[in-house]
Amino acid sequence: MSTSQVSTDDFSIELPPQWIERPNDSGKEFVSPQGDEQIIVTVNLAKKPLQTTALRPAVDEMVAVRQRSIVNLSGGTGMVMPVKHENNDSAASTSFVGADLVNSVFIFGRVVATTSRIVTVSYYAYDGKDQETFTARAEPVCQSLTVKDSPVPQRRWWQRWRTVK
Repeated sequence: MSTSQVSTDDFSIELPPQWIERPNDSGKEFVSPQGDEQIIVTVNLAKKPLQTTALRPAVDEMVAVRQRSIVNLSGGTGMVMPVKHENNDSAASTSFVGADLVNSVFIFGRVVATTSRIVTVSYYAYDGKDQETFTARAEPVCQSLTVKDSPVPQRRWWQRWRTVK
């Protein structure tokens, strides 16, 4: 399957071909040509560099935030579960899966923390028909996320990137 690469100052990711970028205040958002799938990438910049020992807790907290937001949005019927943890000297990451079966939504995502930023990619499918087919599409996209660990750039007040402690 061919892909198209999206690259910013903070991350790069491989997307399915011909997806449409839509405005999003909290990051980058892409929608499938049919409109039944969506990818959202959010970037949280660190105010000061994170210690390597703080990377895993930062990732775990972001997964917990995703869990709470899915539960709130679904009215208590949705859930997110971590499925794969990875650590090295410069980054920590967790892949997660989830679903809101009442609303027929499948979720696959990945959180990556470096010393300067935490980036989350969430892939949503709104048809809710076949989890295996969805996972086969979503997992390669989420695993392709590469986070750039450069010094935190100075953002202006009009650039709406959220900053974490």
